[in-house]
Amino acid sequence: MMLRSLVLLSAVGTAVCVFAADQPTVRVQPPNLQGPRPLQDQTAKAAVRDYLESGWNQDLLTTVFRDIRRLPGGHTLSVANGSVVTRRYWTPAVKNQIRFRDPRAYVERFNELFTTAVKDRLRTNIVSISMSGGLDSTSLAVVARDLLPEREAVQAFTTVYDSLIPDEERHYSTLAATSIGIPIQHLSADGYSLFEEQCVGDLDVPEPFLLSPLAGQYNDLLRLMAGNSRVALTGYDGDALMNEPHSSLPARIVRPLWRRIKRIKEEPISSNQAPRRATIRALESKVWAPLFEGYDPGVTRLALEVRHPFIDVRLVDYLLSIPVNPWCVNKHLLRSAMKQRLPTAITRRPKTPLAGDPALHLSRRAGVRWLDDFEVTPQLTRFVNLSLRRSQAEETPNALWAKLRVFALNHWLTHSLPIDRRMVA
Repeated sequence: MMLRSLVLLSAVGTAVCVFAADQPTVRVQPPNLQGPRPLQDQTAKAAVRDYLESGWNQDLLTTVFRDIRRLPGGHTLSVANGSVVTRRYWTPAVKNQIRFRDPRAYVERFNELFTTAVKDRLRTNIVSISMSGGLDSTSLAVVARDLLPEREAVQAFTTVYDSLIPDEERHYSTLAATSIGIPIQHLSADGYSLFEEQCVGDLDVPEPFLLSPLAGQYNDLLRLMAGNSRVALTGYDGDALMNEPHSSLPARIVRPLWRRIKRIKEEPISSNQAPRRATIRALESKVWAPLFEGYDPGVTRLALEVRHPFIDVRLVDYLLSIPVNPWCVNKHLLRSAMKQRLPTAITRRPKTPLAGDPALHLSRRAGVRWLDDFEVTPQLTRFVNLSLRRSQAEETPNALWAKLRVFALNHWLTHSLPIDRRMVA
């Protein structure tokens, strides 16, 4: 999992490497370096293919530029004597087992680590919270309010839908904000169009993976937070860390069966000893790289640092070390920690995804014929056989999303690929 990017430009035929935290910086290379060449080899083409098929690059080392490489999360990079060496220094794994006799100790230790994770990412007197009506982001707001008790030092910002899809986030986020005692500002996203550019440059992104159909509302929410503070917090990702599936059989049934079948003396496997497969699989997902990179100031061009306290190594290691049941099933640990801090309607609220996909609803509501008929850059035909496209009316949700990605790639090839040196100072 990568929270901040480190990219490396090493042009062929030179002995110079350029490091930066974002791609626009290395693409505005020094005069003695040839610019990065996109889409010129199989590696770059594979990155585009991955994007068209899944929405993101499956190789965390590569970009769509042959000469630009990315350092994966949890790795260090060393350059010496003409060679580049990477080394992994952290990986999500069940390293130690933490067991307390008193169940309250699990909650107390979690509160200590969670508070430290938030405090370490504040370092400011004013903070914005990207807050839905769910448990993760509202819990962040509670802790931030404890750390910054001054009036309006913590402010919540929420994207809501009032008509496009059924959505209760306005109600629950307002309920939470009132209980915590912080102001909240709602951004109604019903009126946005797909790929809407509210400000010049909103759709100019380093790679096509970062071009969202919901760019208009996404960028406007970031601008609202940037107008309030220089630091914002998100609730990514309590779901990955504390939402393991519950064991289907109780331990008192599993243990005797295990002894009888295996006929060995080792201690039988129970749900609390099983590997944290769901959590580790989620943490190692390829989706995190483009997600977090999309918040980087080098991409947003905003004076806003977006930080994610739940992805604190100390907190992650702790959550991987405690018993799964009951603490990491259905966010029991977080619900227990916030039992007296948030309204019961929030702490008992089940995980509630959006009732529909806003991008697909916007597509169908607007009848966006431009998804079937738009000006095609010649470069697009290297990756997409446009003659095989079907009309929008025939599309399934997956096929519609594939068509949205084709449109986004075409836009990126046309508008974002030729970068202007003046964009990066």
